[in-house]
Amino acid sequence: MTLLQTLISISNQEKLLTIYRVKKHNLIFCLFLKIYYKIVIEVIMFISKAMRVFVTLYQEGSLKKAADKLCLTVPPVSK
Repeated sequence: MTLLQTLISISNQEKLLTIYRVKKHNLIFCLFLKIYYKIVIEVIMFISKAMRVFVTLYQEGSLKKAADKLCLTVPPVSK
């Protein structure tokens, strides 16, 4: 094997390693985004439920009426 062939071979191996590293980093980043968006959606759903309870409580004027309208018991509405 000539020196030029050896250098080309090393260069190709480095390119493959670079591609592998980039794919690995992209995979990690994609997993991070997937987890991040899942958390964001959970937080939004929690906030929207709390807002729905608050608005219903305000509209109904009592815990019992709000709980009945939301199909909940009084303790979750009072929190």
